Amino acid sequence: MAVAVMFVPGVIVGLAARLRGLQLVAFAAPISVSVASLAALVAPWIGLTWSAIPIALATIVAVLACRLVARKLPLHRAPTGSLEGGLWGRWASGGAALALAAVLIGRRLLYVFGNPESISQTFDNVFHLNAVRYIVDTGNASSIFVSTLTGGGFYPAAWHGIVAIVAGFGSEVTVATNVVNLVIGCLVWPLSIMALTASVMGRRPSVLWLAAVFSTGFGAFPILLLDFGVLYPNFLGTALLPAAIALLVRAVGIGAESEPRRRMAGLLLVMSVPGLALAHPNSLMTLLAVSVPIFLVVWARWWRRRGGLTRGWFLPIGVLLGGLIAVAAAWYLIRPPMSAATWAPVETVGQAVGEVLALSGIGRPPTWLPAILAIAGIVWVARTARHRWFLGVYAVIGTLFVVVAGVPFGNFRTALTGVYYNDPPRLAALLPVVGIPLAVAGGVWIWDRSMFLVRKYWVRNHHASSDILVPVLAVVAIVLSVAAVQTGSIRDAAKTAAVSYALTPTAPLVSTDEMALLRRLAKDTPPNSLLVGNPWNGSSLAYAIADRRVVQAHILSEIPSGLPTVYEHLNEAKSDPTVCKAVRSLHITYVLDFGHQEVHGGDHGVRGLDHLVQAGVAQLVDQQGTAKLLRITACGDQG
Repeated sequence: MAVAVMFVPGVIVGLAARLRGLQLVAFAAPISVSVASLAALVAPWIGLTWSAIPIALATIVAVLACRLVARKLPLHRAPTGSLEGGLWGRWASGGAALALAAVLIGRRLLYVFGNPESISQTFDNVFHLNAVRYIVDTGNASSIFVSTLTGGGFYPAAWHGIVAIVAGFGSEVTVATNVVNLVIGCLVWPLSIMALTASVMGRRPSVLWLAAVFSTGFGAFPILLLDFGVLYPNFLGTALLPAAIALLVRAVGIGAESEPRRRMAGLLLVMSVPGLALAHPNSLMTLLAVSVPIFLVVWARWWRRRGGLTRGWFLPIGVLLGGLIAVAAAWYLIRPPMSAATWAPVETVGQAVGEVLALSGIGRPPTWLPAILAIAGIVWVARTARHRWFLGVYAVIGTLFVVVAGVPFGNFRTALTGVYYNDPPRLAALLPVVGIPLAVAGGVWIWDRSMFLVRKYWVRNHHASSDILVPVLAVVAIVLSVAAVQTGSIRDAAKTAAVSYALTPTAPLVSTDEMALLRRLAKDTPPNSLLVGNPWNGSSLAYAIADRRVVQAHILSEIPSGLPTVYEHLNEAKSDPTVCKAVRSLHITYVLDFGHQEVHGGDHGVRGLDHLVQAGVAQLVDQQGTAKLLRITACGDQG
């Protein structure tokens, strides 16, 4: 189901756009996410609950738009030729490369998750899992609506809507979360980076193989965003980003690929932008940032064709200035509030520059093979005018990372990286996006030179064709490349992330005992129960895991009137009449007492939930270790 939601709408739209092969599947996910997230926005306005039906209707609209454009385009005739450049060779190689990447990434993610029901024991996961449950319960996945769960405003909910669709088919929210993340990591990400790399280098099998192999070898992505935060929306947006950049360069006509046609590529890019923004606005802003060097290249070519400073010079100058002003305005306006952008730098500028070159962000060990090949790729791209635009893309992401990771906190840093919450991991995850195409460029350059020498030597000394030797050497090179990238960075990242998903007696968010109690809540409490607990200790996940409503569904939720009284004085309910007044106004019936072990190791008080049985305020309903479920008895029936 996760694969279907993530790919089927985009594949149907892609067929209408006359896409085939790699393009059909690589661009399917960005289109599917856009279709789903826009359908989620519109569905409440036309009286539809969140399901596959709004997605199907939105897919039909997108298909009609593509057919209108495709009618005016000539039919594409697929090229034929050798295995290296032929259609069937590319399809077979691309499919096999994708399968290898899916297996290698999948084994790492399965190791990280541990079990299908595992949860990330991190701060933001309280909101993410509860938001999915909220969508399932309300039938509304609109990004305008979802954060009403916590009293907030707009929140990008594309990831949550997709997970809710999967959960709606009978899966637990926790299982649906891990399955969708597997699909994003194992399929969406390698396809997306293969599409971008093909836009730089073309669709030779050697390009696709190296792109697929290198997509599996970086700790910065996909694992980092599944560990830190946890940043599931950013994870989806970053996986979609390379394909969106690929559509951009094809739309403006500077990439190595001529398909889809520029007009169709532009339409597909427009279709992909909403999904990118509603996955996470950071990803849209990154696309906007890398568009600056791309459009400067396009503008420079346009300027040269017009003959420079001649008659009509004001038009290209006006277009350039207008575009730069629009980007600057968007960069200033589309950003989180300053109160959310308080992350500090984590290293020196020199260290950050070194990590950009080594493609290893925030202190993680580098994956040496692609790091070395990326330096070779920089040299090759710099010498090749057709591909030089990608150095600008690399420079933009590299500069943003250096600023956020190494520049002291201040106005300059916030002006450039406040869009990313001044958060180094979010930009570290982008280094593979620009590093992998350069590593592939360097690898293919070295491979071509080596094979030229091998063929020359083999024919001269053996008087025989090298047609058998070259494929054998290609297989050897792939095997060695896989071995080289499955060490260091990716291994350390997987080990670190696995700790975040481990269910243990001392897990920071939900311990073994607490999880056991949460899984019995559906039997211990009626469906209309409203529970209260300290949100910092994981008790709020009763909503996601047991489908029992909680007063505060996220650690940073809006606090309703009367709740502070409950938090601080519930154990005084028999002597303080204001306490039961607050309990009745909130309709609280049960208490989850998970003690004072909090996700970040602090203690936010909430002393009013202590010793309720001893105070005669509540009755013990269930207990697992120190985790307790209590029914409030001092305030009468609150149901």
